[in-house]
Amino acid sequence: MQTPSINRDQILTHLRTAMEPLEPVLAMWEGGAAAFNRVDEWSDIDLQFAVEDDAVDQVIETLFNSLNQIGSIHLRYDIPMPAWHGHWQTFIHLTDTDPFLVLDIVIMRVSNPAKFLEKEIHGYQKIHFDKTGIIKENPEFNRKAHLDIIRKRLETLPVVFNLFQVFIEKEIHRNNPIEALSYYQAMTLRPLMELLRIVFSPQHYNFNTRYIYTELPQEVINRLEPLYFPVGLTDISIKRQQAQEFFDEMLKKADLKLINQSLNTFCDSMNDSQKLSNQ
Repeated sequence: MQTPSINRDQILTHLRTAMEPLEPVLAMWEGGAAAFNRVDEWSDIDLQFAVEDDAVDQVIETLFNSLNQIGSIHLRYDIPMPAWHGHWQTFIHLTDTDPFLVLDIVIMRVSNPAKFLEKEIHGYQKIHFDKTGIIKENPEFNRKAHLDIIRKRLETLPVVFNLFQVFIEKEIHRNNPIEALSYYQAMTLRPLMELLRIVFSPQHYNFNTRYIYTELPQEVINRLEPLYFPVGLTDISIKRQQAQEFFDEMLKKADLKLINQSLNTFCDSMNDSQKLSNQ
C-alpha cells in the first residue's frame, strides 16, 4: 500500500494557518483521543471551531477551500441540519491520507453553550488557538444533575431490561437467529453495558462501549467479552441468561451513595490534574 503523503500534523497546521487569521473564528481545538492523550496511528481528528454566530457559512466555505489546497476530498458526509447538538458537523476523508485519518469537524456558534468542554466528560481539549478564552473558561460540570439522571436510569433500567428479554427468547423459539441476535444486542447487552458504566465509570454512563478498555476493571472486561460473541441460536440463549445474571449482580452493587462517591472522586482528580497543569 502506498504511504500517505499527508499526515495528521500537516492537516492541523494547514487548517490553523488558514483559520486563525479570520476574525470571526474565535477558537480551534481538538477533542476525542487528543483530549484524553490517546492519539495513536488509528486515531481520527476530532476538530472543533467556535465562530461568531453570523459567520458559520463563511467559515464553512473557508474550511473547504483550505482543505482543497492540501488535498482533494475523497469522501464527505455532512450531518443533516438541524443536528442533535445544534452545530454544523461534517466527516471528511482526504485523498493521499491514511484511511483511518477521518476528519470529524464541528463548527459551533459562539452563543451555543453546548460546546462539549466539560473536562470530566470530554477530557482536556488540545487547544490550537483561543482568542477570547472560550476554552479556558470550561463550564462547571453539574455533578448533582448528572447523578440525578443516573438515579432515574437506575429506576428505568431494570424494568426495561426484564420486560424485553422475552423478545430474544421468542425469536430463538421461532428459529430466527438474526432477529434474536439483534434483540440480544439492543435489549440485553446495551442495558447491561449502561449499568456497568454506572457502577464503574459513572461520568460516562451513556457512552456505551466507548473507552471501556480503559475505564472498566479487567475482570469485568474478561467476563463481558464472551457475551458479545455468541455462536448460533443455542449460544445466544445461553449468553442471554449469563448476561441476565451479570445484570442482576451489578444491580445489587448499584448503590447511589457509592456511585456518588465514585463520581466525586473522579471529578476531584480531574480538577487536581488541571490545577497542576496550570502551575
